[in-house]
Amino acid sequence: MTYALTLGLVLGLGVLAVLVLNTLMQQQARTIAAQQAALGALGLRQQTLQLRLDATDNPRELARRARALHMRPAGILTPLRPPARGLANPYGKRSKPAKVDSAVPVRFAGKL
Repeated sequence: MTYALTLGLVLGLGVLAVLVLNTLMQQQARTIAAQQAALGALGLRQQTLQLRLDATDNPRELARRARALHMRPAGILTPLRPPARGLANPYGKRSKPAKVDSAVPVRFAGKL
């Protein structure tokens, strides 16, 4: 009698353990399915944003938007060159460099 009772108890615990394991596996499968669906939605969103970015990065689209803002190409730019001597003067004459008074103390923010 105790043998049958022990065997029944072990089999009952085994069936209960299998049911708990099955329930946990179902919950994990649902979680994985939900995460895969979210991942698919994020992938679609990323593709949509990439297409929009590619459309706005197109040189023709950029040129069209620039024309709408009344912009035009700059053409050939000449590099700026410093004058040979003295400082540049807006009136075309060369000016002499400014004299620095060495008696005026100079304070520096940092350590020297």
